[in-house]
Amino acid sequence: MKAAAADGKLTEDQIRTLKADLLRMTREKLAEPTVQLLEAAKLDINAMIQGAAEDLINQMHTTQQLIAGELIVE
Repeated sequence: MKAAAADGKLTEDQIRTLKADLLRMTREKLAEPTVQLLEAAKLDINAMIQGAAEDLINQMHTTQQLIAGELIVE
């Protein structure tokens, strides 16, 4: 998706689509008892999924920056 854009960034529509796909695919993988337990605990499952995904993306960006920095130093 990003490669198709001239600036290398996702559009707002692509971001919305990816978020919807992320939530759908993750919820499909959760066992029903797990979903029931989280909902009973009054936890926002969607927020948990999105937060975990955003954390993973941030970690990937940090790793990418570290690698790029190491290449420049060498």
